[in-house]
Amino acid sequence: MAVRKADPSDAWGIAGIHVACWQAAYRGILPDNTLDTLSADRVEEAWKKRLHEGGDHVLVYDREGRILGFTSFGASRDEDEDPSLVGEIYQLYLDPGEWRKGIGSTLTAAVLEALRKKGFSEVTLWVLKENKRGRGFYEALGFESDGAEKVETRRDGTVMNEIRYRLNLAL
Repeated sequence: MAVRKADPSDAWGIAGIHVACWQAAYRGILPDNTLDTLSADRVEEAWKKRLHEGGDHVLVYDREGRILGFTSFGASRDEDEDPSLVGEIYQLYLDPGEWRKGIGSTLTAAVLEALRKKGFSEVTLWVLKENKRGRGFYEALGFESDGAEKVETRRDGTVMNEIRYRLNLAL
């Protein structure tokens, strides 16, 4: 088992987890039609491009050549944050069959260490307001809601209500 930097050959594994996790974690939160029409093939193409470009940092949890989870992170993208001081976890998704086995915590620890090494003093992330499982996970790791909220509308019209969580990296 290893946490390692993702490369373009990981795109299919990441895409499969991305879709499976959305379909499992967001069922009952987002419309069924949105979740049922997700396609690992389309998501794979986006991940291939993203991993080739290398814009943000992507780590995978690899067990004997099988991707079980991934995370992406970098400087904060929020207008009210200083991107030289505040990092952001953009995504953290796991194979639903691997939930509650320590993989999410391991990936998060790797991200926090990488952000500390880059000189960030805080980290934020956005989570769906209705995602009680995700919110509980982050709260157990010491993240707290900072009161910021936003509404994002996907290309298909799906509305996503999100709240921001924050963690001081100096602790």
